[in-house]
Amino acid sequence: MRRFRFNDAMYLATGALALAVTTTACSKKEPPAAAPVPAAAGRATEKPEKVEAKVPAKADEKADEKAAAQQANPEKPAASELTANAWGLGPKATLARPEERCYVLTQGKVRTYLDDKALYHLYAYDVAGIEGHNAKLKGLGGDEFLAPGLFVVPSGTPQPEAAKLKAGDVVLAEWAGSLKHGIIEKVDGTNIDVKYTDLPDTWEDSKLKGKVNHRQVTRQTDGMNPGNYAAAKDQDGSWNQVVLVNVAEGDKWIAQRFAGRVAVFPTADIRPVPVKPSVKVGEKVMAVWVGKFNPGTVKEVKGERFLVELEGGLNGGKPVNVSYGWISPPIK
Repeated sequence: MRRFRFNDAMYLATGALALAVTTTACSKKEPPAAAPVPAAAGRATEKPEKVEAKVPAKADEKADEKAAAQQANPEKPAASELTANAWGLGPKATLARPEERCYVLTQGKVRTYLDDKALYHLYAYDVAGIEGHNAKLKGLGGDEFLAPGLFVVPSGTPQPEAAKLKAGDVVLAEWAGSLKHGIIEKVDGTNIDVKYTDLPDTWEDSKLKGKVNHRQVTRQTDGMNPGNYAAAKDQDGSWNQVVLVNVAEGDKWIAQRFAGRVAVFPTADIRPVPVKPSVKVGEKVMAVWVGKFNPGTVKEVKGERFLVELEGGLNGGKPVNVSYGWISPPIK
């Protein structure tokens, strides 16, 4: 049976698309643990140990590892820093609910938003309470901290809505403590089996699946909703693939771009991407390659996977393998 393969460059984002956006480059490595573990202290040895030559990690892999380590050792920002951000946006109340889960756009240890060049990831936390425009969150180490509502995405499906979740639903779902997208394969009481659609297809099928509960899964609906993929128009007229975070003042959206970059786009420059597209072989579509939607033609469809040949010889002329959120009808 033919196996689909994503091109490596597409997964430099997701650490992300982590967000996601983000995952790291599409290499055959094991998924990271849900919670970062501090490295053990080195110990002296009587004889020098033989050191194996190692291939240097890609820049985005290093950034991902650094962010995960920072998440475990947070710094609490001053109260004045909670209201300031690099994009000049005003405060916004959050719809997150106490005792539920949420995703927070964060650098990890650095919990301010003063650097518009930094990489931000959408990590999952428990909500301890709401204070004004801020959500009080429970950190991995048991500490509590405040996050501005502007950068918080509510998560979870409370009862009785949770009882309506079913196989085939397209959802936001936690994976290794971060936001990912997937499809429900089975619901068995409080256990929900999810197949993630924005992890590298080079991984074994078993590693693309996971179990979550209703607090960790959110049914997606079409439109411009927090957590959804969308296309955002750049200054050069190209279309960025983004994960929508929150609507901001002035009819704008703050969004996570390729590789964890964050930007603000006017609503008029954003197009929603179907959460569960219906396309056929031979159709003209837009598919993501290196963070951008590019025109192409569908060559093969297999479940939630689509093989697309891009115009202009992109990806070395080889078709790209994309999934939900990474493919759209022509964007105008």
